[in-house]
Amino acid sequence: MPKSKLDRIDLELLNLLQTQGNMTIKDLSAKVGLSAGPLHRRLKILEKNDIIKGYRALFNLARIGYDQLAFLEVTLKSGENSDGKFDEQITKVNNIIEAYRIEKSLALSGSRYLLKVALRHEEDATDWVAKNISQNGTVATVQVLPVEQVIDDSGFFSLREFYNRRVPLKK
Repeated sequence: MPKSKLDRIDLELLNLLQTQGNMTIKDLSAKVGLSAGPLHRRLKILEKNDIIKGYRALFNLARIGYDQLAFLEVTLKSGENSDGKFDEQITKVNNIIEAYRIEKSLALSGSRYLLKVALRHEEDATDWVAKNISQNGTVATVQVLPVEQVIDDSGFFSLREFYNRRVPLKK
């Protein structure tokens, strides 16, 4: 897909939605200096061009009982997952927040994955892996890396650095 040209208003909209996603069209309009109609059309174009992929709420995982985060480095046995079954399997596991397949050039043997999982306090990561990941015999090794989040994922990155290079919007 070709890159879309974004102007400073588009970038400001994306930044506002990323940091304050529950703003009304009226509030967004006031912030970027457009009336509601043109602003709504811009949003629809950003959605149509798959720049805005959706809208969602971010949860405080600890408040709903998932107070442990871990990254799992999973290496499959050589030749496994050629049919994509492991990919399919991990999409069905609710605790997996994110999953990445590690580039083939970096995978020394079988396919490798990096999984970000949320666990309940009483869950042992090793037991969780045994129940949810390695029960079908395709997994060669799993390394569990317990982590503590330092930067919140409330926004991928600030688009401010991009549009500050241009003429700033009126405040």
